[in-house]
Amino acid sequence: MVDAVHQATKRYIKKNKFVTIFGGEHSISIGTIRAFRDYYTSLTVLQLDAHADLRKEYQGSKCNHACAVYEASRTTNLIQVGIRSMDVIETTVLDKEKTYFAHEMALDDTWMDSAIDQMTDNVFITIDLDVFDHSIMPSTGTPSQEAYFGMKLWNF
Repeated sequence: MVDAVHQATKRYIKKNKFVTIFGGEHSISIGTIRAFRDYYTSLTVLQLDAHADLRKEYQGSKCNHACAVYEASRTTNLIQVGIRSMDVIETTVLDKEKTYFAHEMALDDTWMDSAIDQMTDNVFITIDLDVFDHSIMPSTGTPSQEAYFGMKLWNF
């Protein structure tokens, strides 16, 4: 699936189309980001998500929703916004300077200017619906209630 999405996305980018991808599962981003990276230098990936999705592999697969931006963290300028849940192994991968945690965003609105200042000219935006408040978007595949029911905070 990742290879098929990668090739299809490249085909439309080559045609100079404004490519927009909608998927029901966040791992669709892996192939899409690869295609954009093939064509745009200095690519920023702006991830709006409740989960870090930075696992190199999850349940034996590198093409999993929990791995959606791992590759992008290694090959692009990844900026993560709204993060409030992760596995401890993901803390070894994420870039603290480019990660905007939900609990910090609620207290300090300067995060937006900071994130924009870190972006390159070419920006790919990926949105996981679980970034929205659980009371607004309760039916996601992996809802994150941590922000509302006592989130465990990581010490960096």
